[in-house]
Amino acid sequence: ILFLTVFYGCKKEDETGDEEDNLPKLEATITGPSQGSTGIEYQFLISANIDQRYPYIIDWGDGSEYTTYYVGYSIPLKHKWTKTGTFAIRAKSLNYSWSDPFYITITNNPVFYKVFPQELTWGSVINVKELPDGSFLVIGCYSDYNTIKYFLSKTDNTGNIQWTKFYYFSKYCFTRFTGENEIIFMTKDLTSFLKIDFNGDSLISVNIPDANYDIFDFTPSRDGNILVCGRTYSYGHYIGIIAKISFQGNFIWAKGIGYEPIYRILEEDNGEIIAASGTTLFKFNDSGDTVWARTINDISGSTPSPIFKLSNHYFLGVRVPSVSRKILLIQTDFDGNLVSSDSV
Repeated sequence: ILFLTVFYGCKKEDETGDEEDNLPKLEATITGPSQGSTGIEYQFLISANIDQRYPYIIDWGDGSEYTTYYVGYSIPLKHKWTKTGTFAIRAKSLNYSWSDPFYITITNNPVFYKVFPQELTWGSVINVKELPDGSFLVIGCYSDYNTIKYFLSKTDNTGNIQWTKFYYFSKYCFTRFTGENEIIFMTKDLTSFLKIDFNGDSLISVNIPDANYDIFDFTPSRDGNILVCGRTYSYGHYIGIIAKISFQGNFIWAKGIGYEPIYRILEEDNGEIIAASGTTLFKFNDSGDTVWARTINDISGSTPSPIFKLSNHYFLGVRVPSVSRKILLIQTDFDGNLVSSDSV
């Protein structure tokens, strides 16, 4: 009787060489969150400046690996961790050894992850407010043929949905939570707005069928009305506008401001108004008359973010049009003079 034993790939204990040691390191960039919680799936992007014709192998740092099913310069990937710690994420590919690691720290912080109504596969959550008892109000929207559907969901403090109510509009809306435990929906063409309470019940519903505006921002005013800003089309060109409107849909006043849209608006405690176009910061009195206008070259051609008033200056951020993912943080004094401009 002949016994034949075949050993595959055996090495002596002193043979410590590894073929990967002789391979060039994969020069890959891994981007994603650097902190997270157990049980929640996070997305990462693996990018490498090589002629990538082979799948990547991803080491998630927790003892698991994943091989991509397709190739390319940039590949999105998802992973979740079941234990806490700091994990090194690496990538390699054929003819390349492991890249430099990207680190993520996973904790057991009480974070939850919830998916709202199934229709949101084609929509998004757009506003969230935490209530004093730790529960949440969540506003979202999605399009259904020619109707824009908005929903308000109430959740408990772990994100479990307690109730959901729906609202229907012909156009997309801005939404605002107010200090009076109310929510305002305003269509972006100003043809209608709706005020509801935190139980989702309608308080006021107004249609303005003859409105001819593109609204970019609004805020409830301290005298119980609404301040809006944007632009209107008149005599062959656009005009920037600010206006005050009652909750009955009546214009209290409206002012044309040059030929640029007014993108952002803020009301001061004394009723004065701060607003920003793509090049200029304005102050108006409570009747909409200009107090001052300051050209800020740093924001030329941009769309400013909401304006904030801090202890000794105004603050706004603007996207740099010519540079992707670049934001300028602008500070001015209370007279609109530029104090600082920092990019992030």
